[in-house]
Amino acid sequence: MNETGLERRIQDVLDDNAPAWPRSMPRGTAFKVRARQGVTAVAAIGVAVALVLASIGLVSAIPRAVTRPADRQTEHPPTVGVLPSPQATAPINDVTEAPPAESTSGEDTRGVPVHSWEPYTDQQEGQEAYLVTQKHVVAYGHVKGLEWSLAAYQTREYAGAPISPGHFNGGPCGDLFVGDMGEYGGMTICLHTDETASGAQFAMAGFGNGYVPEGYDPEIGPPISGYAGVVGSEIARVELRLADGATHELTLYAGPEGVDARYFDVFVDDGAEGTIVALGQDGSELGHGQLCLGPVPHSPDNVGCGKGLLGLASVVTRGG
Repeated sequence: MNETGLERRIQDVLDDNAPAWPRSMPRGTAFKVRARQGVTAVAAIGVAVALVLASIGLVSAIPRAVTRPADRQTEHPPTVGVLPSPQATAPINDVTEAPPAESTSGEDTRGVPVHSWEPYTDQQEGQEAYLVTQKHVVAYGHVKGLEWSLAAYQTREYAGAPISPGHFNGGPCGDLFVGDMGEYGGMTICLHTDETASGAQFAMAGFGNGYVPEGYDPEIGPPISGYAGVVGSEIARVELRLADGATHELTLYAGPEGVDARYFDVFVDDGAEGTIVALGQDGSELGHGQLCLGPVPHSPDNVGCGKGLLGLASVVTRGG
């Protein structure tokens, strides 16, 4: 047996026969160990939570494309315009409810509400069939205590009675109405009618109504005698030349956008005689019309005359 083997055998004998001296740990050592293990575990959990939160923040900070539902995705600020009705009825929308395709003005030419506090315009059901522009008031005022208004508009060729006052040949037209709500009636005049030339530069007509409400002094009130007309671009000025020699230059009102014409009106004494003359830039006469009404009868019946007169509107009496 070599020396190394002998040493191992001696060591084994000593280990088997040596007395065992048990060693005990100080009091509380086990509790302290377990407490330390618990703190370590809690700390480990805290670090793990912190790492998770940090990861979430980092991910959210990185820009990325997100597809959101169409009803929640907003690429531009909300538009300001027509809002849905709170009653859930269809809102008015000029984009989806556009005027007829043949309209060149872009305006909605359907009939619109008429209010007593606004200058009157004669709105008719179905007028979009012959209107190119809406009816725009170009002048208004008072005569003998009554309101009047003059509206201008563009028309297309249309023969659609009874919803229109007559046959529109297309071109500038206008309405003269008397009364807060047109209750004294009025007339429609056009530059191009069956009795005017296609290139006409002047058209005029007269409107009269002699209705006198009960209690109204006929000496200072109706009858009403008025004239209105339409002129083209070649006309420089329009004059009222009365039979007594007096001459008055009439105001020309520019038509609205889309109406290449100007308008005039004048109220005269009942039965007045004279002529309305249209003059060019050089002072030459390019058109004229007689004051053709004569004395207006004291009745609710409207009277009218002149070249360019397309139709008369009926009078609506107030209990008369």
